[in-house]
Amino acid sequence: MTNKLSKERLEKIAFGSVRQSQEEGVFIAREVLEYREAEGNPVYWEIAGCLFSTKEEALKPGFIGTPEPLYESPALGQPVATGWISVADHLPELDTDVQIYCLDSGEQMVAYRFSDTGFSYATTEGGSVIACEPTHWMELPAAPEVINND
Repeated sequence: MTNKLSKERLEKIAFGSVRQSQEEGVFIAREVLEYREAEGNPVYWEIAGCLFSTKEEALKPGFIGTPEPLYESPALGQPVATGWISVADHLPELDTDVQIYCLDSGEQMVAYRFSDTGFSYATTEGGSVIACEPTHWMELPAAPEVINND
């Protein structure tokens, strides 16, 4: 086997089109380990779909499971996983729609951040915002591609 698997072969393995050989599995595991060692410290810790800036915060009572470290991708410079982000750790950009979670009501909704701490999910007829203080937020998925058959 060569030092590298081709991109096409890796895609076939990753998406289940073919099974990897034992030799390929060992090679892939070594590559992943080398990559992980180069990553440095975790950017976030994830538990139960929520992101925390420290492992200690993720271990606080209220969440069940083992915190998983999430690393910054050296190639992209972005956090590897998506999911709930604590507003205490990081806030979304102003006027950007995001999914929010409000602990007091147990509700999730789409809202936007309009101030340092305020999120709005609706506006009254008079133009006043209906606001809430969520504990967590996450980015919305991309909109579906619409095919026009005209």
